[in-house]
Parts: sequence; C-alpha cells; structure tokens
Amino acid sequence: MHHHHNIASNPFELTITGGETYRLSNAHLTGASITVDALPPNWTSAMQQVPTTLTLSHVTLDDTSVITLVSEPWKPNLEIAGATVNNGTITTGYNPIFGGRLTSSTSEIDIGQATFINNGTILGERSGVYFGQLNIVGQSRCSLLVNNGSIDVWESEISVRTIGRGSIAFLPTVFSAVGFTEGRLGIDDAVGAGEKIDFTNDGSLTLSDLGEFKGTIVGFTGPTPTPISTQFTRDMITLPGHDVTGISYHGDAEGGVLVLSEGRTRIGAIRFAGAYTQSQFNVGHFDDQGEPTTYITLS
Repeated sequence: MHHHHNIASNPFELTITGGETYRLSNAHLTGASITVDALPPNWTSAMQQVPTTLTLSHVTLDDTSVITLVSEPWKPNLEIAGATVNNGTITTGYNPIFGGRLTSSTSEIDIGQATFINNGTILGERSGVYFGQLNIVGQSRCSLLVNNGSIDVWESEISVRTIGRGSIAFLPTVFSAVGFTEGRLGIDDAVGAGEKIDFTNDGSLTLSDLGEFKGTIVGFTGPTPTPISTQFTRDMITLPGHDVTGISYHGDAEGGVLVLSEGRTRIGAIRFAGAYTQSQFNVGHFDDQGEPTTYITLS
C-alpha cells in the first residue's frame, strides 16, 4: 500500500503497519508522533515478511517530534529521499506482543543518496535484557549523515559518510542472570573530525575504514568491574584486515593521537580525548576467517 502526503496539519499523528509504504514530502512537522510498526495487525508466524517503510523527502522534524521504529520480529525502514532534518527523536521500539523476547530485531535508516541532518537524538533502544539493532546506511558516495546531535546505540552498523560535531555513544551495559552484553558499533565509512565516539558506558567499536576515521574517542577505559564479581567490561577497538605491529602515542592531559603501523608502514592514527600514556595501550591479534584482525584495549 502506498500513500503520499504533503502535510499541513500539526501536530501530526501517524501509524504505519506491516507492508505499508508512506511518503512525506516538503513538510515542517511540529509535535509529530509517527510509529512505523513492521508487524501487520493480523500477523502470524507463517507470513512472509514484506517491507514497511516511511520515506521522508525535504522534511524537518521539530524538537518535540518523535518517530518510533518498532521491529520485532520484522524490520521497519526509514528512508531519506531528499534532504531531511531531525531536531526531535528517532527511536527504536519493540512490539509488546513479544515483550522484548526476540533478539533478532533490526531497524534501518537508509539515507539513500540524500543528506540527513541529525540535530536531535537517534536512539537504538533495547527492551529488557534483549536489544534491537539500528543500522544507518547510504547508497552512494553522495549520501551524507550530518550528526550534530547524539546517536545512542546498543548495537549498530553505520555505513554512510558521517560529519558534524555530535556524538555517537554506547547505551549502558545490560547485566542479567546470563551475564552481560555491552554495546557494539561498527563503522564502515569515513567519519569527520568533529564527531566523538563516546565509550562512557563501555562498548566495542569496529573500524573497517581506519584511514578515513578522523573522529575522537572519548571515555575509553580499561577493565571495569561489573555487578557480577568475576566479570569485567572492557572497551575495545577492532581493526579488521590489519596486522598492527607497532604503536606510538603522543599526547598531553587533554588528549593525544595513537599512531598505528604495520612493519614500517603507518596505516592510521586514532585521536583520544583525555590523559593516556603509550604503555597503557594493549595490541592484540586474532584471525577472522583468514583475515588478520587487530584489537586495541587499555590495561
């Protein structure tokens, strides 16, 4: 089912359910409440999944507007078809039918070939001890995420060029009877110098395009005790495809740069905020299906 609307009325309320595609164009939304619930009302587990998509083209969401992407167990999509600005909140949710019991829920923001400006909050929320994955993707070198606000994730892949002066942060680690799960973030494209990756809540960051990562790492720490006495969380940066053999750290109390090399070749540098010394950084290696991988932790 396809709907196309130019919206004049505010506040605007809308719920899109399984299999629907809805397009909003040329609108400034105030106090909007939009829910994209991927599950059709008559859902049964035998049904074939169909895309459920909200498309925004040249839309501005004010700071009181909320878009909720409800996954579990199907995937909702938010597509950006023309330059769009979020000053409000875009959050993932879960379907109360399942009460947060399914772990395979994924939501996606697809920037296509457009520019998406986030001045507000993008929140990859979780339900109970289970969590949803929020992926932000682009379709070409033309697509651009300008993040001047906050992107707070539980589990996320960001594969679109990102610039701005905002933060991408991990949500707090969840502790339960089965142990703990900390945030996971994969970045597969370039990140500009104004962006911060915030490890305050502990997490694991994978940088697949090390040479194009110009952001700053904030709150990176060594092993942190957890409520489960024998277990610790540990911040980690993983570098697929790299076999780092040497590091050198240059900095002061405000921050510094960790230079990474393979043999005599400098392969990249990661900027950290805060006071560190070279001896604190640990470099480890593992083999990921034949691909050398390096990880960096703090002692």
